[in-house]
Amino acid sequence: MIVCGADGSGPAPWRVAVVGVGPRGLGVLERTAARLAQHRVGRRVELYAIDLVEPGAGRIWRADQSSCLLMNTPAGEVTMFSGPPDRGLARAGAGPSLAQWWRATRPGDGGGEVAYAPRYLSGRYLRFVLDAVESGLPDNVVLHRVRGCVVAARRAGCAGGWELILDDGRTVEADRVVLTPGHPRPELDDEQRALSQFAGSRPHLQYDRSPKLHSGHHDGLSKVVDVRSGLRLLDPGLPPANDPKSRGWSLLW
Repeated sequence: MIVCGADGSGPAPWRVAVVGVGPRGLGVLERTAARLAQHRVGRRVELYAIDLVEPGAGRIWRADQSSCLLMNTPAGEVTMFSGPPDRGLARAGAGPSLAQWWRATRPGDGGGEVAYAPRYLSGRYLRFVLDAVESGLPDNVVLHRVRGCVVAARRAGCAGGWELILDDGRTVEADRVVLTPGHPRPELDDEQRALSQFAGSRPHLQYDRSPKLHSGHHDGLSKVVDVRSGLRLLDPGLPPANDPKSRGWSLLW
């Protein structure tokens, strides 16, 4: 059965929505675009890139971060393209790694295969990748960038599609939905909420939203909480004895 568009003029577009477009969601879009370029289909295709912060970079790799924050992977080992660059323009299936893009766009900036790029620079690279993917789409494929938060999904239509509901009331209809939400931001439990309120009432304390408290230290000069949780590490730092404003400080890697 051929499903016609709303105006009855022809086959309805095939719609794919990616919810959460940081690196993983961007990778889905890049591979989808590359396959659509290799295997042309006889109908219109609509791709939806939905992200609360920024389609492409997402929240974790947003480009407004401090330059002091670095990636933990060498730039030469990072690429969002599924194939190496060729003599053509960057596009889905062929494009530079982060290191190659870094050297080409910021010569003399210290970029190299073994260099660790600032996180904000990675965000700019992800923007570049999404722009390259969109500019190289076939004529029958269009990309919609949607900034918003999907709060619900429900079945829609007789063909088994989906209706995505955003927090501002907008809706997106799709035949297929890919969920790549990335790092969650869990709500505080009762114990964490009490600790957060305790720290909020004391200007020299700051509560860190890590899931487990590992140990506590009292050294007479400062009160430091040592928090460890997987790849995330909060280590205690000892402030100078003559700096009363530094009580309770920590270093975060």
